[in-house]
Order: sequence, then structure tokens, then C-alpha cells
Amino acid sequence: MCGINCILFSTFTLIIFHAQASHIVGGEIQYNYLGGTKYRLTFLIYRDCSSTTRFDGDYINNPDNKFYFGIFQGTETINTFPAEFRSISLKSKRTLNSVIVHSCLQPNNSCVEEGVYETEIDLPRNDIGYTIIHQRCCRNDAILNIKPIEGDDNTMPGFTIKCFIPPIVAYANNSPVFKKFPPIFICRDQSFYFDHGATDSDGDSLRYFLTTPLDGLTAMEPLSSNQSLVPVKGVRWQSSYSLSNVLGGNPALSIDSNTGFMSCRPNINGRFVVSVIVVEYRNGLPIDTLNRDFQFNVVNCDIPKADMPFLPGTMDPNTGMAAYMYNFCDTFLVKFKNTSSNSTHYRWDFGDPASGLLNTSKEIEPSHTYSDTGVFLVRLWAYKVRITGDTCKDSTSRYVRVFPKFRVLFTGHNACPDSPVSFTDLTTSYYGVTQKWQWNFGDGQSSTQQYPKHVYLKSGNYKVSLIATDSKYCVDDTNFQITIFQRPMIKDSIIWFCLGEEKTIQANVYIDYPDSIYSSKWIAFNNEVNGSKFTYRMIRDTLLNVKLFIVTDKGCQFEKKVQLKTYPKPIPPLLLDSYFVKCNETLLCGIGDPYAIKYKWHDGVRDSVRYLNERGWYKVTITYPCEEHIDSFRIYLNYLRSDFLYEDKCINDTYHFINTCQTWLTTPLKYKWEIGTEIYTSFHLSYKFKDTKTYPVKLIVFDSFGCSDTVVKMPQAYPLPEIRLPFEKFCKGVSNLLKPVINYKTPARSASYLWTLNDSIVGKDSTLLYTLTGDETKKISLIVRNDNGCIDSSSKWVRAHSKPNPIKLKDSYFIRCADSFLVDISDSLAVNYIWRDNYLGSKRMINFPENFFYTIQYPCEVYKDSFKLHNSCTIDVPRAFTPNGDGNNDRLYIRGYAIKELISFKIYNRQGTLLYFSNNQEEGWDGYYKGEAQNSETYFYTYEAKIHANGTRASGEGHFLLLR
Repeated sequence: MCGINCILFSTFTLIIFHAQASHIVGGEIQYNYLGGTKYRLTFLIYRDCSSTTRFDGDYINNPDNKFYFGIFQGTETINTFPAEFRSISLKSKRTLNSVIVHSCLQPNNSCVEEGVYETEIDLPRNDIGYTIIHQRCCRNDAILNIKPIEGDDNTMPGFTIKCFIPPIVAYANNSPVFKKFPPIFICRDQSFYFDHGATDSDGDSLRYFLTTPLDGLTAMEPLSSNQSLVPVKGVRWQSSYSLSNVLGGNPALSIDSNTGFMSCRPNINGRFVVSVIVVEYRNGLPIDTLNRDFQFNVVNCDIPKADMPFLPGTMDPNTGMAAYMYNFCDTFLVKFKNTSSNSTHYRWDFGDPASGLLNTSKEIEPSHTYSDTGVFLVRLWAYKVRITGDTCKDSTSRYVRVFPKFRVLFTGHNACPDSPVSFTDLTTSYYGVTQKWQWNFGDGQSSTQQYPKHVYLKSGNYKVSLIATDSKYCVDDTNFQITIFQRPMIKDSIIWFCLGEEKTIQANVYIDYPDSIYSSKWIAFNNEVNGSKFTYRMIRDTLLNVKLFIVTDKGCQFEKKVQLKTYPKPIPPLLLDSYFVKCNETLLCGIGDPYAIKYKWHDGVRDSVRYLNERGWYKVTITYPCEEHIDSFRIYLNYLRSDFLYEDKCINDTYHFINTCQTWLTTPLKYKWEIGTEIYTSFHLSYKFKDTKTYPVKLIVFDSFGCSDTVVKMPQAYPLPEIRLPFEKFCKGVSNLLKPVINYKTPARSASYLWTLNDSIVGKDSTLLYTLTGDETKKISLIVRNDNGCIDSSSKWVRAHSKPNPIKLKDSYFIRCADSFLVDISDSLAVNYIWRDNYLGSKRMINFPENFFYTIQYPCEVYKDSFKLHNSCTIDVPRAFTPNGDGNNDRLYIRGYAIKELISFKIYNRQGTLLYFSNNQEEGWDGYYKGEAQNSETYFYTYEAKIHANGTRASGEGHFLLLR
């Protein structure tokens, strides 16, 4: 049996194991093409500095700890090479220095080591490329932006790094190489800038993206030769964190997809995992990817941070220099914005010596009027007076461009729809040359030409804007509204005639205010007719074309072709004199005709489509342009309805299902009853249910036309009440209240009762009070009727019993560790045996010390007693020993009657070094390691042994003090 020592040892072992599996900070994979089909793979692994934890593959004193990686063709899930080929040793390691260096910065314990692994591999040619991965456990504890693994709130997920090598046939490629590793720590509430860009020896273009870090192995298997792509899942983000909010703060962490420039302003201390993916493009196509996984530590720095806004894409994170956010192309007055943090005062140098004493300022956000045009280097110093009295400072620089007299102008004109509008650029730059134009025509179209032309398809007012840039990087914009005149709306494109009909053809045209129609004319049959109308008689069945010409008051001209047609001779729908609708169906009556003008039924309905399900006469009138058509028909309707009646009964009664089916036609009917898998064809049905389950009863009725109707009902077979008479034994001369256990069964609730004794009625309540005075046996019966009228009964023979004489045990017993103690409290008169520890038997074998309490239940009384069992069974190690050679307490032994066989006894120093191992209980440790006496301090021990009690293994741990 594994006791408390075993549990403690397991916890201690897990802590040591977890420490060895933690401290992963990040990693990345690089590859170089060596020619032919050979590549060099380089794995860079980053971890916390630790004196007790080695890198994988650092074989000193640990030959079984190897560095493994996986190789897969494309996205296949089976490793291409065996495990022994995919394990390598550590090549080198080094400690990385912090990127943030400041004279006032207090040292912190952030420390990162880089381990380098290299190997050359021969990858057979294929058309799908190769995926390289490395998986490991575990990340540092207490990472704020990702969730622990499911089912363990204290353990962070592992990590996976990978890259893709494109096929050699298409691309002989080298991977990008990051310029440098991110900072070991960054400062809270301060702007952070970092160049996370990479270089590519092949000259390919690179794109950068934040991505979800990948999960990896677990603490149960911290490293494995079975590197696998299935499943490689992303870690789970903690609530409030995501790809758009990796660290928190404002602005959130972002990366420029073109340059790899990374920036943020974090506002929470702690550890955060970040992953960046680089995609390599050649000739516009992506050819490979690799990811870097790393950890940011956000800390309180208590140093000033000088900062000013800057144009995106201009910041050099190594020097802190960038172009100021704003160019000044209309004034010499520059207003500066200060975004510094953790500072108490400032000093500015505007880079304008010609302004004399006005060239500097100590204001927080000063303004400066420059003496001339040009590009000026502005410097800002931020100072912080600390509690210790010393002053810390930080500085930053921005280039400010001052080139006034840049004006953006252009001209355009109003036009008719579909006519080109010409735009003329009138932009002037006093100190530079206009180089870029960005036009927005207000209809979703744009242009970068200096003098564009644009055609508008729709009428309306359009806001046209122009953004211009000159050679001094000045940017300005302006806008101008133009009007595209309205297009008149001509409604008629076809005009219909009845043959021989004369019509006046009117120009059905309109235009919205404020525009108006200036003139209109027709060209018909090679004749020009001025005005908006002309008259024509259609004398033959033909198609004639005419044209309408419109001129608006804005001078816009439009033309429209109009066709003159004769209506075709109608072909009304052919209806029968009568229709027969069967099986409760509906008659769909569709009389639609594209040349019909209207429809009218005798009942007032005016639709061309109707769904009819009522018998009777129907009359419809169809009106065409040149005539009317009248028709009528009659509907005969079949009707079939299935139904039956019944009453719910008790389970042992017979149901009578009465058929009440109906039909309007006197045709023979057939019937089909279905109850479960049983089928009956009688007109009525008598049936007895086997249990109280709810069975659907289905009746299907068929007529001679093939029609059918179905009804399903759910009869309820009421259950019988269930009676259990639990009384078994009576005490002589004692009144017994007989309480039956009754299950009335849903839906019944109440009941009536009838008690009999030897078939004579003795009570009508739910309980019966009765006394047995003699030794005779009597029959007690109970009949129960529930509110559904269902009846059940139960009987039991009872007799009186004598007073019991329970067994009495001694107050205490003693056994040795390997022994067991048999307790027997059996009594033929007893009803039940109950122990305090929930054991229910009368006999039990006991081999552990404890106070045991038990209860014996008899029909007439309850007997309680207890005893104590003593057992000498322990495993002990002294809390201290003195190996000073005086012959007294010179060795440390493990002792205990419980030990049957010692498996291991191990002793460690505080650094985790194993100093002593033995499986001989009589040997003991003398305080020496490799011939040297160990110092007076605290040491740790673990043990594992088989115990006498049941032959199982027990283990434990603890500490002791060595004194000299």
C-alpha cells in the first residue's frame, strides 16, 4: 500500500523533472544549400541561463539526452529518415548580451543562452520540398499571454519551430537569416523599437508577419525522437490576448510586413511568447517559410525614454533616428510633439544655429520658427531625477523638413455622362519639383497621371481630390467638385398595337430638376418628325423601328431606339371540363399568358395561378390587349381521414381501439394497424400491452384510388403499483409499525390500502401497528389500489425472535508489521453489520493500526462496540548524523520494520549531485563522496522499498543535517 511518503516522493520527482524540462525561451531553424542535394541545417535554441540544466545533446554525464529534429517530404506525416540520423550533439553555446544598455539601468536576472546545432544532410530530389521541425518541452512557467496545457493549470505548453525547404528542381535556395536576436527584456510603459528584419543571400524579397506560437511536447515526454507534424497546433491565447494584441499596451505589438520593423508600448510586467514568420518570395511567388519563436520579458526599468513621433518606415532602431512625423510645407513654424516617458524635464536642440538663442528650449512640447528652409536634425534629451538624487538621461533625434510654399491646385469641368473630363494639374513647389500625383475621381476610380482624363458613367456631383508630393517630401492635397449632368429617362422601348389600331406615339421621357428637356424629335420610316409625338396606324403584322432624339438644356444629346409591334393572336390555356382531386391533394391551376392583361375568377380572385382544393364550379375570364377569353370547369374532390378512439387502461387490461375512419366516396377501404413491429389488418383492434412503455399506435387507411391517410396516437398503459414488505424479523411482545415501500409509478399519485392477517382484514391505512406475542408464524398481506384503478398485492410470513447475545471483543490487540488480524463478529440473529469506515461484513482481515468502531443491527436492538489495533510498521531516516569518527552516529542508516527488501537509498547535495546509492539496508552512508568528506549542511534523500504489509512498493523522500 502506497502511503503518504510515496505521494511526497512522486511530487519531489516531478519538481526535479519539471525543472530539467523548463527554461525554453525560443528558437529558429536556418539552412544553407551546399550543392547537389546537400544542405547544412542550423538549429538555434534559446533558454534561460541555468547552472543545473544542460542543453539537449550536451552529452557530459547525460548520454541519453539527445537533440532530435524531424524531416518530412512536403506536409507528409512520416519522418523521411530514421531517428539515429535525426539526432545531433551540441556544437557550441554562448550567453547573449542585453540589447538595452543604460548607465542608470539596475541589473536584473534576465539571462539567455544560445545553443547551436549543425548537421549536413542529403535530401533526395522531389517536387514537393521538405519540412524541418524541432519539438521540445517546456516553456517557462507563468507566461501571461498563453494558456497552460489543458488539464494542468501550472504547466505551459511545449514549443515547435519549423521551416520549409523548396524543391531543388525549382529553387536552389538558402534560408533568410535574422539580423539579431530580440532584447532579453523590454521596459514597461516605454516605446520599444526593434529591427526584426533578415537578410537573404539569394536576393529574394522577404515579408514578415506575427503568427501564433506552436505547441510542442509535454512534461510527460519532454524530448522525443518521434518528431511529428500531427498534430502541430497553435498555443491557446489567454483571454484579452491575440495576434492583434500579443503583449497588451497601446500601441500593441506590430511588425512591418516589408521591413520587419517591430514596435510596441507594453503596460504589464511579465513573460510573453511571440512568434514571427518570414515568407521568402522569388519572382513574385512564395517559395519558403521559417518561424522564430522567442520570449519577451517586460520589466520596470525606471529609466527615462526620449521619444518623438516619426514617419512609418523611417526609423533606424539601432540609432533611434527617423524622419519626424510631419513635414512643414506651408509654414516655417514647427510645433513639436513629445511622446517621451518616465521623465521629469527635457531639453531640445532644433538644429537651427542661425536662430541664435531660440535654437534650444526646455519646454515639454515647444514650437520653433525656422530661419530658412531645409532638413534639420532635431535632438531631444529626456531627464529623470531619481530618489537617490542622481539624474539619468536619454536622447533621440528626428529629421524635420521645412519647405514652405508648396500648393496643390487643379482644374476640371462639368460634363455629360459618357463624355471624358480633362483634369489639369496646377501644383507649384517653390523649393522642389512635383513628382507624384494621386487622383481620386469620387466614383471609386483613381489615377497617378499628371493630366488624366476620366469618363463618368452616372450623373451626379463628384468630389475629385488630388494628393501631390514633391522632391522635398512635401505632401498636400486639395479637392474640387464637378457635376455630371443628368441622363433623361426614356420609359418605352416597345410600343404595342392591335392590328388596324391607330395610336399617337408620345415621347415618354423625363429628367429630374433642375435639368430639363430642351428639344426632342422622332425619325420614323425615313421621315424626321420634330416634336414629342406622332400618329401611326398599324395595318399589318410586322415589327417597325423608330428613333427618338433628346437634347437637354445642358447640351447633352441622347438617342433611344423604339420598336412598334403588333400583339400576337392569343392562344388561351386549354382547360378540361372537370378535374378529380384525390388523396387530399391540391390542384395547381396555372393559366398565365405573357400577353394577358388581367385575370378574373368568379369568386373575385385576380391571379393567374391558383391552388384549388374545394369541389365545385370555377369560371375565369382572361383579358388580352385585343380580346377576352372565358372558360369554366368543375372539381370533384376525394376525402380520406384516418382516426380511432380508445381509453387508457392498466397494464394487465385489454385495450379496445375503435376505428372511426371517414371517406366521402363509397369505395372499399383497407386498414393497417402498427404497434412496434406487430401489424394487424382488422377493422377494430383489441390489444394487451406487455409493459408500461409508451408505444405509438399507428392506423393507416387505404382506398381504391391508392390514397392513404395515417394517424398515430400514444396510449398510456398505466403501471401497477409495486409493493415491497421489508419487515423480516419481529421481537416478541414488541409493537412493530409495519411500513411498506410502495412505488406508485408515474403518473399515479395516491392509493387505497387493505391489510390482512391470515386472510382477515386488520387495517386500511398505509401503515399497520401490530404485536406478535407467541412463537407462531403468521401471514401478513397488503393490497394497494392507485388513483388509476390499478391493483397490486404482496404477502410475507413473519414470526417473533428471541433477544440476541452479541460477541464482545477485547479493548485492544497488537500485531507486528508483517502480520494480519482476523476479526469475526458473526451472529445468526443479526440483520446487518456496519463499520465506521463503511465496511459491511462480519469478518475482516486487518493489518494496519487504527481504532475500529462497529455496529450490529438486530431486529429489536442495536449493539455498538470498538477496539484498538496496534502495529509496529514504520520506515525512518534520522534527521541528523555526525560522521566525526568517534564511533557514535558515524553512519546514516534507513530503518523500519516495514522494510521487506530495500530497492534503493539515494542521497543528493543541494546542487542535485548524487553522492550515495545503496540497496543494502545495513551499509549506511559515511559522509564521504569520492574520498572527500562532505561539508556540514543540509542533504536530501529518496528511498524505494518493498514492504511487509502486502509486498507492494513504497517510496519517500526527506532531508537531514550533516554535522561535523
